[in-house]
Amino acid sequence: MTTSLCHKAASSRATYPFRGGLAERSVRCSGMQELSDVQFVAWFAGAVDGGWEPLEGGQWEADDAWASLVPGAPPMSGLVADLASTASAMQEAVLALAFVPEDEQPSNVIASHMVMVRSAIECLATGLWLCLPKDSEERAKRYLALGYQDVSDLLGTSGGPRSPLPKEGIRLLTEMGVDVESRISATQIIRAADIELGTDTLMMWRLYSGVAHGRPWARNVTRTSFPAPESEGARISQALRVLAPGIELARSLLEVADLRRRFPHPTALESERLERLRSAR
Repeated sequence: MTTSLCHKAASSRATYPFRGGLAERSVRCSGMQELSDVQFVAWFAGAVDGGWEPLEGGQWEADDAWASLVPGAPPMSGLVADLASTASAMQEAVLALAFVPEDEQPSNVIASHMVMVRSAIECLATGLWLCLPKDSEERAKRYLALGYQDVSDLLGTSGGPRSPLPKEGIRLLTEMGVDVESRISATQIIRAADIELGTDTLMMWRLYSGVAHGRPWARNVTRTSFPAPESEGARISQALRVLAPGIELARSLLEVADLRRRFPHPTALESERLERLRSAR
């Protein structure tokens, strides 16, 4: 993560009361600042809202050129920035709700937290899935496959012979070995990110998704694993516990995006930094 990101985030409009002991984990940026999870949420919001510098230059320039093959699609750097912005909004909302007085909170506030963090995890994992591969052709394949899936969903069509999707793009995807008729699921994306980073986000995402869909098993697990807190500190700690998988992915996304900006091509140093990221889990 760059020093400029630290400076931008420091002026974030988001501020939250900080109470010692509520967040045990911390994150360190290049300015050697240590941020608790509470502080990181505001820090991340300032980074994405301030115009994300890691999304300019380096390998992004070549990756962004693929956007011309997907009608109306943003460049990959723009897509990753949008995903990060949505995730940041969800994380801020969870933390803001955690600090609301108890009598003003929803009766089942933990379900609200989980549904919002589920969205954040999907966005962050998708951003990581797009930019983690060191090989530019693999990044292009993922970007195009996801882009054409989005266009197909918008138009209500498939990539078949009568599809209104640009034939050149479909031909290119087919030559790359991408099945334009298949779908990329959130489960596939999150599992791939977990494998690359050595994380275990999929398990918590499944629980949060179960809560979002009203699944009885998920509600039962939530009642057992997240009992109703009895104090303000306990409520905030519980919110941070729900947020933890998303915050971990956000830190990783900032790091990987910065790698793509700093190095025009994959290098040994880039591999070393990615390995350090995995070993920190």
